[in-house]
Amino acid sequence: MKNIFINKEEGIKNLYLTDGKRKIRENDKKQKISLKIFAGIIILGILLPSLAMLQASDNPRFNIFTPYSCALEYNRDYYLICVKNETKGTNYNTFVSADPGDILTYSVYYHNGINNTIATNTKLRVNIPTSSAASQEVRAYLWADNAENATFNNPLTFSNTVNISSAQTLEYIQNSAQWFPNQTSPLFDSPTPFPYGQSGNEIISGGVNVGDIEGCWEFSGMVNFKVKVSQVIQRPDLTISKTVRNITENEYNFSESTQAKPRQTLEFSLVIAATGNVALANVIVRDELPIRLLYINGSARIGGSPTSDGIISLSGINIGSIAAGSSKSVTFRVNVEREVSFQRGQTNLTNTGFARADSLFEKSDTAQIVVNYGGCNPENNSPGRR
Repeated sequence: MKNIFINKEEGIKNLYLTDGKRKIRENDKKQKISLKIFAGIIILGILLPSLAMLQASDNPRFNIFTPYSCALEYNRDYYLICVKNETKGTNYNTFVSADPGDILTYSVYYHNGINNTIATNTKLRVNIPTSSAASQEVRAYLWADNAENATFNNPLTFSNTVNISSAQTLEYIQNSAQWFPNQTSPLFDSPTPFPYGQSGNEIISGGVNVGDIEGCWEFSGMVNFKVKVSQVIQRPDLTISKTVRNITENEYNFSESTQAKPRQTLEFSLVIAATGNVALANVIVRDELPIRLLYINGSARIGGSPTSDGIISLSGINIGSIAAGSSKSVTFRVNVEREVSFQRGQTNLTNTGFARADSLFEKSDTAQIVVNYGGCNPENNSPGRR
């Protein structure tokens, strides 16, 4: 009975609430409703752009399931291009070691990862370097007309490295390209003919067109092709050319011989050329001066840049490497001895230069100097300096 009376008393109190208190409660309710509406607007403001972005990204996108692998793994895309050494029986990887004559197999992979989209005119292209080197990089490109992450101007790209035991070239094997679309495998399935009458060789030129690719794992595919490592025998070789000019007489061109007088200054040139099909390493140049020619300290130059004075020593100077088909020049100056060292008339002097490199024997060449001394020279009619 006591609780009933208490509830009645509370009810009576509520009946007699002032109008001010009622208004306060009504305002509180309105504020709560306003806050809910405001929060809803904010949430919509966040979600709507996100939804718009999702809608905007409903375009084909290639090879989006990372991290990539060259081995088969669930829910992971392959690297765009992987390579294996067919000759040595290696597995696919992003790099490979090879010897001259080895056959390499490359696999270029594509997968439109956006369901319910179609990537139109999907193309694959590969760049194979033409120069000879011990380390080669083969780069692949992938794009489609409407792909979001792989366009003609900004294609999807990746490269593999080939480390060769000697400098060689990589030669694409004509008609070796094979197409395995729609999740088929070269291990179990026959290749599918390329569409639009293509041979597959287009992959190393403007790109091979594999058509319109639907978005799903079932439509992923690859184009495989083979490359041969060349078997060029490395034959290093060099030549040396020795010439001279008279600086005192203002001779401009170097030649195999020159005329000189006592006390004049001469400049010698040694040009070493790599005439083989491989670069020269550790090229050593030295010079044997005949008596009566005095080396001028600090005059030695390699390609115009100062170098050490060791060129007239038995060990010579190391001028580094010279690429196949290239050359380097070494110059230095000498003074012809005084008159007392010569008899009247002509004196023939021979200067010999030498060059060698790793795996090569030393070679030499000469330049001739004819020193003319006719006796007392009026220009020298004075004693020596004290």
